[in-house]
Amino acid sequence: YTNMGVAYIKTGDYEKALECFRKAKDLMPGGVQDQCNLENMGAAYAKLGNYEDSLQCFQKARELGPGYALEELNIGHALAKLGRTEEALAYFSKAISKDPKFIRAYQEMGQLLASSGQAEEAIRLYGKALLVDAGNPDIRNGLALAYMRLDRLSEAEKTLRGILADMPGNQYAEANLASVLIRQGKPDEAMRHMS
Repeated sequence: YTNMGVAYIKTGDYEKALECFRKAKDLMPGGVQDQCNLENMGAAYAKLGNYEDSLQCFQKARELGPGYALEELNIGHALAKLGRTEEALAYFSKAISKDPKFIRAYQEMGQLLASSGQAEEAIRLYGKALLVDAGNPDIRNGLALAYMRLDRLSEAEKTLRGILADMPGNQYAEANLASVLIRQGKPDEAMRHMS
């Protein structure tokens, strides 16, 4: 049933996926497989926008195992969606502590910091992430967005132009650069970056 559930997730049928994972849990309660089914259920609930149940599943899965970085990230993501910012940040931090090269944890934490009025802290975090993966366009875009929140537009522009030099046509960098240029009073140049 677990494999069927995963197949349903891939096709976007999250309700059927949940049915399969529940059946798999009933057939094989406890252990590593139970942990896997709980994690998959948490992912399916998250896709359905049911973050309370998603959180419960991820927390139960974490209780059954050693608490991997991905589990910490998943709990943090559900908490963030529930508006529990400080708790979410703590779990993202745990994920990074458990795996300092886990770029997705830096991304999620940086986005949450920036969106919750802590853009300076987000900039520091993105700086640490760039030490792990200097060319990561998602981290660099997040950094540019944090600069934009603080009206540090020249730094945002430089960061975005760096992404485009390395990855011409990056849609996020193009759109963000257009936004920066408009804010800088350069609408003609901004138009060249809009798709």
